[in-house]
Amino acid sequence: MQDPSNEQEMIAKKAAAVARSYEADPIPIGVYYEVELPTYEDAVFQRIPALGEKPLVEQDVFHRDITPLLEAMR
Repeated sequence: MQDPSNEQEMIAKKAAAVARSYEADPIPIGVYYEVELPTYEDAVFQRIPALGEKPLVEQDVFHRDITPLLEAMR
């Protein structure tokens, strides 16, 4: 898949993968559909870079500036 955000391409590729899975002679084996997307951890590390350095349980969560969070909620 060239562009995972292209919904039409994704639908067409999935439909082709399902159709291919019904073939009987020869029996197709292998990967029918594959797309590379960022993992959950990648997204978390992008939003909170400090988690890449040490785990949350070791983070000082009591002494941090929450002003930007409060401003975003206004």
